Amino acid sequence: MQRSPERLGAHTPSIGVLLDCMGDPYPAAVLRGLEAAAARGGARLLCFVGGPLPSDPTHTAGRHRAYELCGPRNVDAVVVLGSTLIHDVGQRALHRYCSRYRALPLCSIGVELDGWPSVTIDNEVGMERVLEHLIREHAARRIAFVRGPLANAEADQRLAAYQNTLARHGLPFDEQLVVAGNFMAESGLDAVETLSTLLGSKLEQLDAIAASNDAMAMGVLAGLDRHEVGVPSQLGVIGFDDVEDARLTQPPLTTVRQPLERLGREAVRIALEWVQSGAAPPGCQLGTEPVIRRSCGCTQPSGRAGPSLGPERSLGFEAALLMKRDRILAELTRAAGAAVDVAGVDWADRLLGALIADLRNAEPAAFLGAFDSLIERLLTGGADVNACHDVLGALRAQVVPILRSDRARSERAEDLFHLCRVATSRGMQRRLMRERLALGRFSRTLNATCATLASSVEPSELEARALDLLPKLGIGSCMVAVYERARPGEARLAFGYDARGPAASRGVGFEASLLVPGGVAASGLPGSQVVLPLAFREHNLGHMLLELDLQHADAYSALADAIAVALHGTAVTPRGGVSSPSHPAPGPEP
Repeated sequence: MQRSPERLGAHTPSIGVLLDCMGDPYPAAVLRGLEAAAARGGARLLCFVGGPLPSDPTHTAGRHRAYELCGPRNVDAVVVLGSTLIHDVGQRALHRYCSRYRALPLCSIGVELDGWPSVTIDNEVGMERVLEHLIREHAARRIAFVRGPLANAEADQRLAAYQNTLARHGLPFDEQLVVAGNFMAESGLDAVETLSTLLGSKLEQLDAIAASNDAMAMGVLAGLDRHEVGVPSQLGVIGFDDVEDARLTQPPLTTVRQPLERLGREAVRIALEWVQSGAAPPGCQLGTEPVIRRSCGCTQPSGRAGPSLGPERSLGFEAALLMKRDRILAELTRAAGAAVDVAGVDWADRLLGALIADLRNAEPAAFLGAFDSLIERLLTGGADVNACHDVLGALRAQVVPILRSDRARSERAEDLFHLCRVATSRGMQRRLMRERLALGRFSRTLNATCATLASSVEPSELEARALDLLPKLGIGSCMVAVYERARPGEARLAFGYDARGPAASRGVGFEASLLVPGGVAASGLPGSQVVLPLAFREHNLGHMLLELDLQHADAYSALADAIAVALHGTAVTPRGGVSSPSHPAPGPEP
């Protein structure tokens, strides 16, 4: 449900988002959904980035203290990306921690919290279906499993799905083939080493390795490449999530697609409904589906199985395609995913119409042109061109069964699909070249900026350098607050800027829970913001607010670390660090 600013009243609602990091593909995709839904609903986001919660509840120093800045003084509701926070503490501890936000509407993503609505996914069905594919289509019998963190509920559900699927097919469960991971790529790499040690460097004794998320699956791919084990020629690999990078692996990763952006959209919908109505809406569970690519061993990935034919079997190809038109268009839209936002109006209808025209004519020309136009729109709009592979696979899966009895048109369709695959590959090369050049320039600039900031020896030098260099990175606004050692809970604005120029409130003291002098709502800062801790070792020095721009999300933590190093070494804060802010929203520790 969309909410306009007028329907929500003159006040612009602020939604606090608690998440461990921004640069990884999973939180980045969820954030895209959060940001899009907030913009449509006339709300703003305040993203508090503090890493996972610590396993020791008495641990009072560290980046997680950034979550304590979130409270009624600066937000109207809270969204907790729980699946990224609980790696070390578990579901119960997260529930206890979130009790500090009882005064606010709260929605959890990825983890069910009793007493609050949650947006979750069907982990078990998705994992079972992709494992079924390995067993039935590729005769996999010995499948290793890289599980997620021990305290993570989603990891437990995916492991249960693995065990249930083996049992259903009469396959033995071997605990030694289950390797612990932490949802990071490095743990997938380590899992391959563990399995190699267990199997005596004979990894090919396995039929496949299933990983509990895509990041670990990518680590598995890297580990197998290091051991010169071919994928999928010698061993299949599957993941879970379908992050954008899953299409870019070599070979492309067979995985389970969870609707990451929709998770964010649904959480914002629930938060805004609660703010408006005063009553908690129900949570929801979203479905998942296998996405079949090449890492499992399939040579013609289609995303899902082709349709069965009903009454249209006796119809001509054109009538049969038109009879299934609505289903085909829905499949194309599903396959496009987030790219559908920039694909243009009626793109799927035009693509299907062009295919029918080319199958009708002896000299086809329309379909490849329509497909090239789609690729160009995605390139221009900055969308993922790899989505064209999934679109093509979905279209082929729907069309090929209808043409089985018409050999000439079936061959013509396969020729067209091949030409489109070549065109997609060329489009991907263009995109990757553009991104490589842009990333190279940005990385060089970021590295130089961080080194320059960290080497500042005077407060005035740090301020001048930040005000000069950060806008050149495309960061529209930045506010740096430092905590007062003698007055816990108090802060002052060290420096900052926005589109109007340097912050006029420089040097002004304020309560740390307000984030900036007067509070974010009254500060005039544009749009959504990211709140990052400024921490040096065990010292909480302050926090930084940056204008939210997902294109620069990878840079935020590096910039915060560089500024924290400089703050620790300058006279802005006493050497040796300062005390942390007091709890703005008190509650029991996890």
